Amino acid sequence: MNKKINSFIDSVIKQKKLIFSSNEIKFDDSLFKKDILKIKSEKVSVNNFVIIAAHYLNRFKIENSVVLEKKFDNNVKLA
Repeated sequence: MNKKINSFIDSVIKQKKLIFSSNEIKFDDSLFKKDILKIKSEKVSVNNFVIIAAHYLNRFKIENSVVLEKKFDNNVKLA
């Protein structure tokens, strides 16, 4: 499932948007079955922002060598 979500995130980053027409790119059906994405009026959008945001944040941290700690105070000190 992580690969499928990451593939969607790749599309979000490349296209710079969160809403797509249903025929714009190929979406994995399992993302709809797991209620991660939804389709309404031929538009595909995020239904579960918690899952998408967590994967997006992990991707951002890896690509930008960002270190985040659980305590917000520590993150501020790192900046």
